[in-house]
Amino acid sequence: MKTHEGKQFYQDNIIPLWNDVWRLIRSFGVEEHAANDLTQITMVKAYESILTLKKKTSYKSWLFKIAANETKSYLRKMGRILSYDEIDQADTADTDEIDIPEEALLKAESRNLILHALRDLQAEDQSILWLRIVEEIDYKEIEQMLGINSSTLRSRYARALIKLSERYKELESGLE
Repeated sequence: MKTHEGKQFYQDNIIPLWNDVWRLIRSFGVEEHAANDLTQITMVKAYESILTLKKKTSYKSWLFKIAANETKSYLRKMGRILSYDEIDQADTADTDEIDIPEEALLKAESRNLILHALRDLQAEDQSILWLRIVEEIDYKEIEQMLGINSSTLRSRYARALIKLSERYKELESGLE
């Protein structure tokens, strides 16, 4: 790929994935402001190395791999895995309203329990569940993004689902 082609490819294919990269980074439990910074760093690195991209068809996995590596590096440097700030804000926001119908309140409480349970998992388990369930990314792409083989990914996914379910049940019964 020549320089001009690389710049055009970046504009046409990489820039539109900005929000997807941001969501991927957030799925690691990174706070919003840090996710903004990491997304920008990821996009700059992608721009700087666009000419090294061998297969144009695998650009999304290539970009997500850059984002995942940057995020893991950030989390290691920060020495932290998770933040509960947003969940606490969501809890108070959902219960501050007075006229919430009972069914909607139960859904909000259930959603918050799921978020709490998800945040209690290790960052890698969170990411795998987020990518597979929320982002609906197929196993092959997740393998490439996270740099793990198929059987490892599938077993981690299954174990993460079990952990999520167990933690959800603990939270639901008030065992925290």
